[in-house]
Amino acid sequence: MKHATPRFRRFDLGMIVSAMLIILIQPWSSALADTSVWEISSGDSKLYLGGTIHALRQSDYPLPEEFDQAYAAADEIYFEVDINQALDPSLQAMFLEHSSYDDGRSLQTVLSEEVYSGFYAQAAKFGIPAGALDNFKPTPAMTTVLMLELQTFGFGPQGVELHFVEQANRDELPQGALETLEFQTRLLADLGEGNEDAVVADFLQQIELIEDQMAEAVSAWREGDIGRIDELLLADVAEQFPEDYEAIFTRRNHNWLPQIMAMLEDADTEFVLVGVGHMPRADGLLELLRREGAAVRPLALQGR
Repeated sequence: MKHATPRFRRFDLGMIVSAMLIILIQPWSSALADTSVWEISSGDSKLYLGGTIHALRQSDYPLPEEFDQAYAAADEIYFEVDINQALDPSLQAMFLEHSSYDDGRSLQTVLSEEVYSGFYAQAAKFGIPAGALDNFKPTPAMTTVLMLELQTFGFGPQGVELHFVEQANRDELPQGALETLEFQTRLLADLGEGNEDAVVADFLQQIELIEDQMAEAVSAWREGDIGRIDELLLADVAEQFPEDYEAIFTRRNHNWLPQIMAMLEDADTEFVLVGVGHMPRADGLLELLRREGAAVRPLALQGR
């Protein structure tokens, strides 16, 4: 069964998962924080919570100083998933299993003729022939095109997580994960189930704006301008695809909350890195942590 043409077969699982997450960079509305790193404390115990962008340009380095300060103070670092595992090429089969149809459906059967043709018109820009991605579910298929589009203007998987997992590997800093890679891969692959046509149609509209939106989102993330990120990316997705928003953010935030609170019960200082979209609103991590009694404040740089 053919899943991809040789043109884009070279991309590994880590790059694909990164791009699947880029589709879902949905930040939130809040006050200007001046940083996307927060200090979370309870009594004498504290940890650092960093909101991340999953893909960056080389020109986006160095990262904001608050990230390096939090890393330097950490005894352990946590990611959404095991990043080293995500970079393992041997897991490609697992990705294909969860991302491909096995019940007789295909992109052509779940999409209208107009949206199907529009999708492959976009894919053709990168040498992907019509039908080549039909075995994939919509999100992995969109991801393949998005990944290639992002690369044309310099964005790649060298986001915040990859930067710090490489550093942690060099420093032999203990690492942990909030959920399994298989869970996350399955979740992302199944997004839009039953609403495939609207999801892909929206993607085709948004990809025309993605270069400017990504550049503005990175700028807002660096400045801690949460309101601007919300205006750019969050509102439309939460309104148009509430079930996907619930699955990606609300449920996972609640799943992660007890794990993060448990970190405040030991003497170690953890640095927890998750997508910046997990901080929003009443169901975001910042507010959930406050409700649990933790003190939450933007990290202040030492010496300032």
